[in-house]
Amino acid sequence: GGIMRITTNSKLDTTQDILIQGLFEEDTFKSFPKDVARELQEAKKRESFTKKWGESHYTKLSGQDLVVLGLGKKKEFTVEHVRRALGKAVKAAKGRRAKSFATDILTKAKSVKLDDVELGRATAEGIVLGNYYFTKYLGKEKAQKHKGLSLASVQWSGSAQFTKGLKQGRIIANATNWVKDLVNEPAGVANSIYMEKAARKVANSSSKITMKVLEEVEMKKLGMGSLLGVNAGSKNPPKLIILNYKGGGKERPTAFIGKGITFDSGGYNLKPTKYIEDMHTDMAGSAAALGTLKAAAELGVKKNLMAVMA
Repeated sequence: GGIMRITTNSKLDTTQDILIQGLFEEDTFKSFPKDVARELQEAKKRESFTKKWGESHYTKLSGQDLVVLGLGKKKEFTVEHVRRALGKAVKAAKGRRAKSFATDILTKAKSVKLDDVELGRATAEGIVLGNYYFTKYLGKEKAQKHKGLSLASVQWSGSAQFTKGLKQGRIIANATNWVKDLVNEPAGVANSIYMEKAARKVANSSSKITMKVLEEVEMKKLGMGSLLGVNAGSKNPPKLIILNYKGGGKERPTAFIGKGITFDSGGYNLKPTKYIEDMHTDMAGSAAALGTLKAAAELGVKKNLMAVMA
């Protein structure tokens, strides 16, 4: 969690807590000082760091923490690799209790000639998604441990297209983390009333979204027996929540229908072991449908969309 700043810098910003540098399999160790290059060469001999995708080597660079990350073969490197490599960078920095990191992974990606908007999006998504941890119910000490990073400095000589992508990626990643928060809430909290409140918040955040809630009486009229049957064991009222996003013209909306069963039923547990533990995630479909609409409104998507939380 936490708000995270992502800055761009034309040089690798060595003032940050930890440096994370990428190497393709084709790259030599020449860019490093002699002692670090020698250490990496020895690691390569031992095959503990061969620059293959996802491998990492931890060392010090003139007293500063440095993680060298293997990026694999240059010709196989895609935008998805950028996203995942930055996620790995976040994990490496968090693992060393850093609060910030600087990385040259994007400069490496530039040499592969990838699209700037896509690169911007992948940057925000990799970093913001990688920084997520659900800390709401953790004790102080544990929450502190998982607090996340506050700053990522990315080596990149700016472009408007990259900035545009970065903005989009941040909206998408924040909406994803918001959905994860909803899904991670225990069943005692995230009931139908709680989900209605969450939907109301999204509807109120944009003038383009209207919201309608079908209560039990209306659902009976529509013959929605199976939904009402599932709800019969609950002390909370059934809700069918419909959000409409008017983004473009007269076209019929694309609808996202999400399962919104919030697990609070009593009675016998007929589930085998290891199945009931994550039943509070049964409403993940409706959370995802709601998060999609939230992101679409913030991105200003020019389409008509609908989220149905049943």
